[in-house]
Amino acid sequence: MMMRTTSSHAVSLLAQALAAGALALAARGADAQSARSSRASPVTGTLSARAAVAVDPTAENVQCSGDLTIDTKAVADPVLPPGVVVSIDASALVCVGQGTKGRYVTDGQPTLTRLLVPSDVITTTLAFHQDAPDELPPSRTAVLTVNLTYDIATGALTGATASLGDLVP
Repeated sequence: MMMRTTSSHAVSLLAQALAAGALALAARGADAQSARSSRASPVTGTLSARAAVAVDPTAENVQCSGDLTIDTKAVADPVLPPGVVVSIDASALVCVGQGTKGRYVTDGQPTLTRLLVPSDVITTTLAFHQDAPDELPPSRTAVLTVNLTYDIATGALTGATASLGDLVP
């Protein structure tokens, strides 16, 4: 009789320990699926006028430099593999016309949903135009390439590099 009580007690303790372990693992998985990260990535590039002359005969080469702000959030989906929402803010780029020395601004803040993988390359476009508050100057397009690395266990962004170039039609 004593043996049976001890055996039942041991089984009960084992079941409690397994349940606690499962809850801890579930909580860790939930944390991994809500990880948020933010990182600044420097980017420079010269955007050639040749791609824009057909639309704007006064187009000039434009030199851009500055930091992108890259925000990520790991997300879970009941059907799809783990993902990450990536938001890229290029508003801090400083772009200057090489002929006029006029300021150009970017309007791009792309947000994309991607699979959560160890490394990811995102190629997207950014609109930029002369900073002319009283008029709407012609917009041009640049290609932004961002290389991202993640910690797959947590979903956190661990590295980011970027480059900016011409959109070749």
